[in-house]
Amino acid sequence: QEIKLQGGGGVFPHPDGDMTPANFVNTAGTINSSGGGGAPTVSGNWYDGPTVNRDGTGGLIGGGQSFGAGGYFTGFWLTIGDPGKSFENADLSNGIFVGSWFTNNTKFSMTSGTSGNMICP
Repeated sequence: QEIKLQGGGGVFPHPDGDMTPANFVNTAGTINSSGGGGAPTVSGNWYDGPTVNRDGTGGLIGGGQSFGAGGYFTGFWLTIGDPGKSFENADLSNGIFVGSWFTNNTKFSMTSGTSGNMICP
């Protein structure tokens, strides 16, 4: 199964809830993304750009820029790749990771606009 996020779309924890990018897991065969849309309007610096502290606080790292629009992969993602394509993953264009990606894919490509903010559990 492929999950494709695009145009500023993604899975975002409710701002008043207990879930954060550091405490939930998503699973998929492959993930895919494309640009367009705008950045999400959710609370938390995790979605602003690469932050100084790994908990999403502290402002942007030196030389860091705000994330653009694309598909937001929030939380921890576990993927295996596409069995019909030798376990390769689709190309990620404007994929924005706010969490971490763990995979045993045999091949993946991160093209223009792909970036992220690694979040520790």
